Amino acid sequence: MTIYGYEKDGADSKGFGCMPMFGYVKEMRMDAVMQAKKAFGDGGRQVYRAMGVVGEVMLYARKQGLAALSKDEFFRDGPYVLDLIEEKIGDKVPMRTYLEFGLGHISKGEEPEDVAGFMTNRYFASGYLVADAITAYIYCISILGMVFGISYAYMLEYFGSLVPDCEFSGFNGFAEEKRKQIEDERYRYVCENLEKRFAAWDADQGKAVELGKGSLRFIFNDMLKGMDDNAAVGLFGNMCDMDICHSLLGADVDLRKHILGLLDGSHRLRLMEHWMDMKFNAEAVEKCMEAMGKIMRKAIRNMCTKTAEKPK
Repeated sequence: MTIYGYEKDGADSKGFGCMPMFGYVKEMRMDAVMQAKKAFGDGGRQVYRAMGVVGEVMLYARKQGLAALSKDEFFRDGPYVLDLIEEKIGDKVPMRTYLEFGLGHISKGEEPEDVAGFMTNRYFASGYLVADAITAYIYCISILGMVFGISYAYMLEYFGSLVPDCEFSGFNGFAEEKRKQIEDERYRYVCENLEKRFAAWDADQGKAVELGKGSLRFIFNDMLKGMDDNAAVGLFGNMCDMDICHSLLGADVDLRKHILGLLDGSHRLRLMEHWMDMKFNAEAVEKCMEAMGKIMRKAIRNMCTKTAEKPK
Protein backbone atom coordinates (compact mmCIF):
# COMPACT_ATOMS: atom_id res chain seq x y z
CA MET A 1 0.00 0.00 0.00
CA THR A 2 1.25 3.49 -0.79
CA ILE A 3 0.54 6.35 1.60
CA TYR A 4 1.66 9.93 0.99
CA GLY A 5 3.90 8.60 -1.78
CA TYR A 6 5.69 6.11 0.51
CA GLU A 7 5.40 2.36 0.57
CA LYS A 8 3.63 0.87 3.58
CA ASP A 9 3.57 -2.89 4.13
CA GLY A 10 -0.01 -3.01 5.39
CA ALA A 11 -1.92 -2.60 8.62
CA ASP A 12 0.30 -2.00 11.58
CA SER A 13 3.78 -1.75 10.12
CA LYS A 14 6.23 -2.68 12.82
CA GLY A 15 8.80 0.08 13.08
CA PHE A 16 10.12 3.49 12.16
CA GLY A 17 12.08 2.10 9.21
CA CYS A 18 9.08 2.99 7.03
CA MET A 19 9.21 6.62 8.20
CA PRO A 20 11.73 8.48 6.01
CA MET A 21 11.03 11.75 7.88
CA PHE A 22 12.07 10.27 11.25
CA GLY A 23 15.32 12.23 10.99
CA TYR A 24 13.40 15.50 10.79
CA VAL A 25 12.52 15.25 14.47
CA LYS A 26 16.04 14.27 15.56
CA GLU A 27 16.74 17.58 17.30
CA MET A 28 13.43 17.44 19.14
CA ARG A 29 14.15 13.86 20.23
CA MET A 30 17.59 14.75 21.59
CA ASP A 31 16.25 17.75 23.49
CA ALA A 32 13.30 15.83 24.97
CA VAL A 33 15.21 12.68 25.92
CA MET A 34 17.80 14.72 27.83
CA GLN A 35 14.93 15.90 30.07
CA ALA A 36 13.35 12.47 30.54
CA LYS A 37 14.72 11.75 34.01
CA LYS A 38 13.32 14.99 35.40
CA ALA A 39 10.04 14.39 33.56
CA PHE A 40 9.57 11.14 35.48
CA GLY A 41 10.69 12.69 38.75
CA ASP A 42 7.08 13.12 39.89
CA GLY A 43 6.14 9.61 38.83
CA GLY A 44 5.61 10.63 35.23
CA ARG A 45 1.84 11.05 35.60
CA GLN A 46 1.52 13.51 32.71
CA VAL A 47 3.76 11.44 30.46
CA TYR A 48 1.80 8.24 31.16
CA ARG A 49 -1.46 10.06 30.46
CA ALA A 50 -0.02 11.24 27.13
CA MET A 51 1.01 7.69 26.23
CA GLY A 52 -2.50 6.50 27.05
CA VAL A 53 -4.11 9.29 25.01
CA VAL A 54 -1.99 8.25 22.02
CA GLY A 55 -3.47 4.76 22.23
CA GLU A 56 -7.00 6.15 22.25
CA VAL A 57 -6.30 8.45 19.29
CA MET A 58 -4.74 5.59 17.29
CA LEU A 59 -7.72 3.37 18.08
CA TYR A 60 -10.13 6.07 16.89
CA ALA A 61 -8.08 6.70 13.73
CA ARG A 62 -8.10 3.00 12.82
CA LYS A 63 -11.88 3.00 13.12
CA GLN A 64 -12.73 6.32 11.48
CA GLY A 65 -9.71 7.29 9.38
CA LEU A 66 -7.24 10.15 9.69
CA ALA A 67 -9.64 12.76 8.27
CA ALA A 68 -11.95 12.18 11.25
CA LEU A 69 -9.22 13.55 13.55
CA SER A 70 -9.99 17.05 12.28
CA LYS A 71 -11.51 19.60 14.63
CA ASP A 72 -13.51 20.91 11.67
CA GLU A 73 -17.03 19.44 11.89
CA PHE A 74 -17.19 19.19 8.10
CA PHE A 75 -14.68 16.30 8.11
CA ARG A 76 -16.09 14.23 10.95
CA ASP A 77 -19.33 12.61 11.99
CA GLY A 78 -19.90 13.24 15.68
CA PRO A 79 -17.98 14.83 18.58
CA TYR A 80 -14.30 15.76 18.31
CA VAL A 81 -11.95 12.90 19.12
CA LEU A 82 -10.18 14.63 22.03
CA ASP A 83 -13.53 15.52 23.63
CA LEU A 84 -14.52 11.86 23.40
CA ILE A 85 -11.22 10.76 24.92
CA GLU A 86 -11.49 13.19 27.84
CA GLU A 87 -14.97 11.91 28.55
CA LYS A 88 -13.78 8.30 28.33
CA ILE A 89 -10.73 8.62 30.60
CA GLY A 90 -12.32 11.13 32.97
CA ASP A 91 -9.31 13.43 32.76
CA LYS A 92 -7.87 16.24 30.66
CA VAL A 93 -5.68 15.51 27.66
CA PRO A 94 -2.23 16.87 28.58
CA MET A 95 -0.90 19.54 26.25
CA ARG A 96 -4.11 19.34 24.25
CA THR A 97 -3.33 22.43 22.16
CA TYR A 98 -0.12 20.89 20.80
CA LEU A 99 -1.82 17.58 20.06
CA GLU A 100 -4.69 19.37 18.29
CA PHE A 101 -2.11 21.24 16.23
CA GLY A 102 -0.54 18.01 14.96
CA LEU A 103 -3.82 16.16 14.42
CA GLY A 104 -5.12 19.10 12.41
CA HIS A 105 -2.23 18.79 9.98
CA ILE A 106 -2.41 15.03 9.38
CA SER A 107 -6.20 15.11 9.11
CA LYS A 108 -5.78 17.40 6.08
CA GLY A 109 -3.46 14.91 4.38
CA GLU A 110 -0.38 17.11 4.50
CA GLU A 111 2.99 15.57 3.70
CA PRO A 112 4.64 13.88 6.70
CA GLU A 113 7.83 15.94 6.30
CA ASP A 114 5.74 19.09 6.53
CA VAL A 115 3.89 17.85 9.60
CA ALA A 116 7.20 16.93 11.24
CA GLY A 117 8.54 20.38 10.44
CA PHE A 118 5.47 22.19 11.78
CA MET A 119 5.48 20.21 15.02
CA THR A 120 9.22 20.65 15.50
CA ASN A 121 8.90 24.41 14.97
CA ARG A 122 6.06 24.65 17.48
CA TYR A 123 8.09 22.58 19.97
CA PHE A 124 11.11 24.90 19.96
CA ALA A 125 9.05 28.09 19.59
CA SER A 126 7.16 27.14 22.77
CA GLY A 127 10.29 26.23 24.71
CA TYR A 128 8.76 23.10 26.20
CA LEU A 129 10.57 21.74 29.25
CA VAL A 130 10.69 18.52 31.29
CA ALA A 131 7.32 16.67 31.18
CA ASP A 132 5.98 18.98 28.48
CA ALA A 133 9.03 18.27 26.32
CA ILE A 134 8.63 14.49 26.53
CA THR A 135 4.86 14.76 26.05
CA ALA A 136 5.28 16.88 22.92
CA TYR A 137 7.81 14.45 21.47
CA ILE A 138 5.51 11.50 22.20
CA TYR A 139 2.68 13.25 20.38
CA CYS A 140 4.85 14.19 17.43
CA ILE A 141 6.33 10.74 16.83
CA SER A 142 2.96 9.07 17.38
CA ILE A 143 1.20 11.32 14.87
CA LEU A 144 3.83 10.52 12.26
CA GLY A 145 3.56 6.84 13.20
CA MET A 146 -0.19 6.86 12.57
CA VAL A 147 0.36 8.04 9.00
CA PHE A 148 2.48 4.95 8.33
CA GLY A 149 0.33 2.47 10.24
CA ILE A 150 2.78 1.78 13.06
CA SER A 151 1.00 -0.21 15.75
CA TYR A 152 0.32 1.03 19.25
CA ALA A 153 2.10 -2.04 20.61
CA TYR A 154 5.27 -0.93 18.83
CA MET A 155 4.77 2.66 19.96
CA LEU A 156 4.69 1.44 23.57
CA GLU A 157 7.96 -0.40 23.00
CA TYR A 158 9.47 2.81 21.69
CA PHE A 159 8.06 4.84 24.60
CA GLY A 160 9.85 2.42 26.91
CA SER A 161 13.17 3.63 25.52
CA LEU A 162 12.33 7.10 26.88
CA VAL A 163 11.82 5.84 30.42
CA PRO A 164 14.73 6.00 32.93
CA ASP A 165 15.83 2.72 34.55
CA CYS A 166 14.43 3.76 37.93
CA GLU A 167 10.91 4.04 36.46
CA PHE A 168 10.98 1.10 34.07
CA SER A 169 9.16 -1.45 36.23
CA GLY A 170 6.26 0.96 36.65
CA PHE A 171 6.21 1.64 32.93
CA ASN A 172 6.05 -2.08 32.12
CA GLY A 173 2.91 -2.50 34.21
CA PHE A 174 1.27 0.53 32.61
CA ALA A 175 2.25 -0.49 29.07
CA GLU A 176 0.95 -4.05 29.37
CA GLU A 177 -2.38 -2.92 30.79
CA LYS A 178 -2.84 -0.19 28.17
CA ARG A 179 -1.77 -2.40 25.27
CA LYS A 180 -4.26 -5.08 26.29
CA GLN A 181 -7.08 -2.55 26.69
CA ILE A 182 -6.52 -1.01 23.25
CA GLU A 183 -6.07 -4.39 21.55
CA ASP A 184 -9.22 -5.77 23.19
CA GLU A 185 -11.28 -2.78 22.07
CA ARG A 186 -9.86 -2.94 18.56
CA TYR A 187 -10.46 -6.71 18.43
CA ARG A 188 -14.14 -6.29 19.36
CA TYR A 189 -14.59 -3.58 16.75
CA VAL A 190 -12.84 -5.61 14.04
CA CYS A 191 -14.81 -8.78 14.86
CA GLU A 192 -18.12 -6.96 14.64
CA ASN A 193 -17.37 -5.28 11.32
CA LEU A 194 -15.45 -8.15 9.76
CA GLU A 195 -18.35 -10.51 10.33
CA LYS A 196 -20.52 -8.25 8.17
CA ARG A 197 -17.87 -8.08 5.44
CA PHE A 198 -17.42 -11.84 5.38
CA ALA A 199 -21.16 -12.43 5.27
CA ALA A 200 -21.35 -10.40 2.07
CA TRP A 201 -18.22 -12.08 0.65
CA ASP A 202 -19.39 -15.61 1.37
CA ALA A 203 -22.74 -14.82 -0.19
CA ASP A 204 -21.38 -13.19 -3.35
CA GLN A 205 -17.69 -13.11 -4.23
CA GLY A 206 -17.08 -16.34 -2.36
CA LYS A 207 -19.49 -17.98 -4.76
CA ALA A 208 -17.43 -16.67 -7.66
CA VAL A 209 -14.48 -18.71 -6.40
CA GLU A 210 -16.64 -21.78 -6.03
CA LEU A 211 -18.30 -21.42 -9.42
CA GLY A 212 -15.22 -20.22 -11.31
CA LYS A 213 -12.84 -23.00 -10.28
CA GLY A 214 -14.84 -24.92 -7.74
CA SER A 215 -12.59 -27.97 -7.77
CA LEU A 216 -9.65 -25.97 -6.39
CA ARG A 217 -11.71 -24.54 -3.56
CA PHE A 218 -13.13 -28.00 -2.78
CA ILE A 219 -9.65 -29.56 -2.65
CA PHE A 220 -8.34 -26.67 -0.51
CA ASN A 221 -11.10 -27.05 2.06
CA ASP A 222 -10.86 -30.83 2.04
CA MET A 223 -7.10 -30.64 2.66
CA LEU A 224 -7.51 -28.30 5.63
CA LYS A 225 -10.29 -30.39 7.15
CA GLY A 226 -8.05 -33.46 7.06
CA MET A 227 -5.08 -31.65 8.62
CA ASP A 228 -4.39 -31.87 12.37
CA ASP A 229 -4.10 -28.64 14.33
CA ASN A 230 -0.32 -28.80 14.79
CA ALA A 231 0.22 -29.24 11.07
CA ALA A 232 -2.12 -26.32 10.34
CA VAL A 233 -0.26 -24.05 12.75
CA GLY A 234 3.06 -25.06 11.17
CA LEU A 235 1.67 -24.41 7.71
CA PHE A 236 0.05 -21.02 8.23
CA GLY A 237 2.65 -19.85 10.73
CA ASN A 238 5.27 -19.91 7.97
CA MET A 239 3.27 -18.15 5.26
CA CYS A 240 3.14 -14.40 4.67
CA ASP A 241 0.12 -12.60 6.06
CA MET A 242 -1.38 -11.64 2.72
CA ASP A 243 -1.20 -15.21 1.37
CA ILE A 244 -2.96 -16.42 4.50
CA CYS A 245 -5.63 -13.73 4.21
CA HIS A 246 -6.31 -14.35 0.53
CA SER A 247 -6.30 -18.14 0.86
CA LEU A 248 -8.75 -18.14 3.76
CA LEU A 249 -11.19 -16.17 1.65
CA GLY A 250 -11.70 -19.51 -0.07
CA ALA A 251 -12.23 -21.44 3.16
CA ASP A 252 -15.64 -22.42 4.48
CA VAL A 253 -16.92 -20.13 7.23
CA ASP A 254 -16.40 -22.58 10.11
CA LEU A 255 -13.02 -23.68 8.78
CA ARG A 256 -11.83 -20.08 8.47
CA LYS A 257 -12.82 -19.44 12.08
CA HIS A 258 -11.09 -22.64 13.20
CA ILE A 259 -7.80 -21.77 11.49
CA LEU A 260 -7.87 -18.26 12.97
CA GLY A 261 -8.50 -19.73 16.42
CA LEU A 262 -5.30 -21.78 16.16
CA LEU A 263 -3.11 -18.69 15.72
CA ASP A 264 -1.83 -16.54 18.57
CA GLY A 265 -3.80 -13.41 19.43
CA SER A 266 -1.49 -10.81 17.90
CA HIS A 267 -1.17 -12.76 14.64
CA ARG A 268 -4.92 -13.26 14.47
CA LEU A 269 -5.61 -9.56 15.02
CA ARG A 270 -3.02 -8.62 12.40
CA LEU A 271 -4.74 -10.81 9.81
CA MET A 272 -8.11 -9.36 10.72
CA GLU A 273 -6.71 -5.85 10.30
CA HIS A 274 -5.52 -6.82 6.81
CA TRP A 275 -9.01 -8.06 5.96
CA MET A 276 -10.48 -4.78 7.19
CA ASP A 277 -8.22 -2.89 4.76
CA MET A 278 -8.73 -5.33 1.88
CA LYS A 279 -11.11 -4.75 -1.01
CA PHE A 280 -13.39 -7.76 -1.44
CA ASN A 281 -13.75 -7.60 -5.22
CA ALA A 282 -12.96 -9.51 -8.40
CA GLU A 283 -9.22 -8.97 -7.89
CA ALA A 284 -9.52 -10.57 -4.46
CA VAL A 285 -11.07 -13.62 -6.13
CA GLU A 286 -8.02 -14.03 -8.36
CA LYS A 287 -5.63 -13.54 -5.44
CA CYS A 288 -7.64 -16.06 -3.45
CA MET A 289 -7.18 -18.66 -6.17
CA GLU A 290 -3.44 -17.96 -6.35
CA ALA A 291 -2.99 -18.08 -2.57
CA MET A 292 -4.93 -21.33 -2.19
CA GLY A 293 -2.53 -22.88 -4.71
CA LYS A 294 0.48 -21.60 -2.74
CA ILE A 295 -0.86 -22.98 0.53
CA MET A 296 -1.56 -26.40 -1.00
CA ARG A 297 1.90 -26.61 -2.58
CA LYS A 298 3.45 -25.68 0.75
CA ALA A 299 1.36 -28.32 2.53
CA ILE A 300 2.48 -30.98 0.05
CA ARG A 301 6.14 -30.01 0.53
CA ASN A 302 5.68 -30.19 4.32
CA MET A 303 4.18 -33.67 4.04
CA CYS A 304 7.00 -34.87 1.75
CA THR A 305 9.62 -33.51 4.15
CA LYS A 306 7.93 -35.16 7.11
CA THR A 307 7.73 -38.48 5.25
CA ALA A 308 11.40 -38.30 4.25
CA GLU A 309 12.44 -37.64 7.86
CA LYS A 310 10.66 -40.72 9.23
CA PRO A 311 13.11 -43.45 10.28
CA LYS A 312 13.07 -46.46 7.97
